[in-house]
Amino acid sequence: MFSLTNLTLQMRLISAPSLAQIHTSAILERARKGTRERKRKEALRNIKLKEERLRKNPPPMPYKIELMLKSKGLWGPPKPVREKDTDLQFPVDNVYFNHDFAYKRHTLEEAIFNLKQVCHPSVMNEPNAIVHAKIEFDMRATKKDRYLDGFSKTVPILKAYDRNVPDRQVVVFVPNEDLRLMALQEGALMAGGHDLIMEISKGQVDIAEVDYFLCHEELSGQVRPLTNSIREKAPSLKNGTIGSDIKRMIQTFSKGMSLEVKKVAAQIGVAEEPDYASCITTIGRLGKKFLRIDFFPKPILFNASLFFRNVL
Repeated sequence: MFSLTNLTLQMRLISAPSLAQIHTSAILERARKGTRERKRKEALRNIKLKEERLRKNPPPMPYKIELMLKSKGLWGPPKPVREKDTDLQFPVDNVYFNHDFAYKRHTLEEAIFNLKQVCHPSVMNEPNAIVHAKIEFDMRATKKDRYLDGFSKTVPILKAYDRNVPDRQVVVFVPNEDLRLMALQEGALMAGGHDLIMEISKGQVDIAEVDYFLCHEELSGQVRPLTNSIREKAPSLKNGTIGSDIKRMIQTFSKGMSLEVKKVAAQIGVAEEPDYASCITTIGRLGKKFLRIDFFPKPILFNASLFFRNVL
């Protein structure tokens, strides 16, 4: 009986070898170091060859993704940020297709005149509308393939107009009485010298509603005690709050406008143009009688050119 049972077990093991495999070496053993390095180099070489093959012969776009891109208008070459019309002719008629001709170029006087015609009371009835201007910048640096980033700059408004924006509160530090009276006349909230600096540093003056602190260059070495009390609002040469022309500084930081020069963000369907940036700002109102309309954008362009000069 015992021998038959052993014979039966032996027959089952022989008839089903996949159920009872015997290993003659340990599973954790690995190949020799030279073999491992050779296999690793072969694997890396195959990966590089595959990447190069896919780069030269990329796989086709899946059909469903192609339909999705076509439905969103993103299929085909990316659209340029600026429409290139150097090869197109200017229209000679009043009615024409925009994509067949170059857009008309106007001087600033002609553009304001045409805008007044559009905003006439008999048309849009906005005779006192704000004039918006889009200014484009070339962001190429001095070195090849180097481009500047977007920036923000505060520019003065030499001839004030209603922008529906409240004026900002400024405190001015000046070395003498004449400059103090002039700063108060120009619209400063407070003006003073060393005594005012010490009072603010000790917390004896309420500065909760102050937006900017301006300082004359003669007192630039005396404003260090203000660093702990007003922190990032402390006057500095970097942000232009230290200078000699106090009147222009008050016009800039109290009644001026912030100029935001932005580059086009990377997005699907739009070509990348790192040398292009633009900003949209206001230059006046249509109802205001301009003596020289070309005078208003000049402070904006001048301050922007100062930024480029400092960077480059």
